[in-house]
Amino acid sequence: MRISFIVGAVLFAAIGIFVFQQWSYWFPPEVSSEITPTQPTPEQPAAGTPMTSKGDVGGVVGTSVATVRRPEPLPQLDQSDEFVRQRTADWSLPAAWLARPDVISRLAVISLNTADGSIARRQLGYLAPKSKFQVEKIGELTFIHPQSYSRYDVLVGTLTSVPPQAAARLLQHLSPLLQQALTLLGDHRKVDFLVALSLDRISQLPEVSGNVEVLQPKVMYTYADEELEALPEFEKQMLRFGVQNIRKLKTYGQALKVQLASL
Repeated sequence: MRISFIVGAVLFAAIGIFVFQQWSYWFPPEVSSEITPTQPTPEQPAAGTPMTSKGDVGGVVGTSVATVRRPEPLPQLDQSDEFVRQRTADWSLPAAWLARPDVISRLAVISLNTADGSIARRQLGYLAPKSKFQVEKIGELTFIHPQSYSRYDVLVGTLTSVPPQAAARLLQHLSPLLQQALTLLGDHRKVDFLVALSLDRISQLPEVSGNVEVLQPKVMYTYADEELEALPEFEKQMLRFGVQNIRKLKTYGQALKVQLASL
C-alpha cells in the first residue's frame, strides 16, 4: 500500500496541532490550576503526477479499454495554499491552521517531527489550547484532572469527522508536493518511510486509564510513573488527550488505512 503514508501525514499534523501546549517543560504552572476533590532545490514534480494507485491508468481488458478520469493538475508548491483550502473547505479543519501560508510545507515539518517523536514548536505554538491544564489533590498525591483531557474532545471530534475516503483521495493527489516540501527541508527520506514511523507511533500509543499521577520536583510537573516520563516527547504530549480520545484517533487512523488500501 504505497499511498498509505500520505494520509497519515495529515492525520499526524492534525494530532500535532491538538497536542502542542509548550516546548521545554511539562504542564507549565502559569497555565495550570489545582482542583481539590541544507536547503536543496529539487526539481518541481510534474503537474498532476500523483502516486501510482489502482485505477490511475486505463488498461485493456479483453477488447475493451477501461477509461479512468485523470486528477486535475497540481499547482506549484509555493502556490498551493488556495488549492488545499478549496478542497478541504467542508472538513471543519482549524481555521487558524488553514489561514496561515505554506500549508503543505508546514505539514511536512510536522510530519518529520512526529516521525522522530518530537513536536513542531514554531508550526504549532499559536494553536495551543486556551483553557488551563488542571490537576487535583487526592490525599497527598497529585493527579491530572479529567477536565484537562476534555479540552481535546472537540478537536478530536473535528478531526475524526473528516470523511476517510475523501481525505485519502485528496492526500494521494497532493503527495508529490509533500515530497518536494520534505526535500526542501533537507530531508531526503521518502514520505512513506517517515509517515510509516508516525503511523506506528499512533497505533502504539499507551492507553493509561484511571488517575495519572504527576510530580512537581521543581517548577514543572512530570509524570510520577518513570516509564511514562521516559517516553518520547510526542507520546508524553499525546497522553494529555486522555484514553478515550486516543482510542478514537487510533480507530480513525485504521479507517484511513482501509480507504487508502481500496484506491
